Amino acid sequence: LEHFKDIGVPATLQDPIARAAIADGTCRLVVPPGSGPFPLDGYDFWHHNPERVNSVLKALAELPSSSQPSKFVRAAKKQLPNACFFGLRAETSKLELYEPSALAKTLSNWHRVLCDPNCDDPAEEPQQQALTTGFICMAVCDTAKMKLTSAAMGSFSQSVAAAQSTATSMCAAMPWTITRGPLTPLDGLKSYDAIAAATTPWRKVCGCTA
Repeated sequence: LEHFKDIGVPATLQDPIARAAIADGTCRLVVPPGSGPFPLDGYDFWHHNPERVNSVLKALAELPSSSQPSKFVRAAKKQLPNACFFGLRAETSKLELYEPSALAKTLSNWHRVLCDPNCDDPAEEPQQQALTTGFICMAVCDTAKMKLTSAAMGSFSQSVAAAQSTATSMCAAMPWTITRGPLTPLDGLKSYDAIAAATTPWRKVCGCTA
């Protein structure tokens, strides 16, 4: 959460993809599965941008300084959950909000932090792995015109072992090697269809459903 508040929000003012991911990740950190007024599926921020996304990022920005960790955490647990369920249940945005080449580049970055053995800032902690997997799967299932259920999203973080196992499966499905980099490069793809085709191996791991 501290990273999202101190670095993520200021850096993403013009980036709808990163803003949706920060809102999604923030709410998965502060809302225990099954505890809100409705279960959060893979598109509850991805397809509610900017309304619900802005609500979460505004609440995040208004939290006390992270230099006082206990005060910061108490305020986050109290103030953020309401923002996570802001607005209508009906979707207010679609995949078309996200420019295809920008989405492909961001997917490549998430792939790198999850799977690149040489990454200088990898997603090594189970919590980071679960969130990064969720971000990837939002784009994978959406470009494939499939659903990403709350059960699928919840499964990534249900335990330390689950987060680590899912990350391992993601990297086995789409390897990133020391010598060749990603065996299926995503950066440079120009259309949703191209992204969907390239990321087909991830659909099963993500739990995308028709």
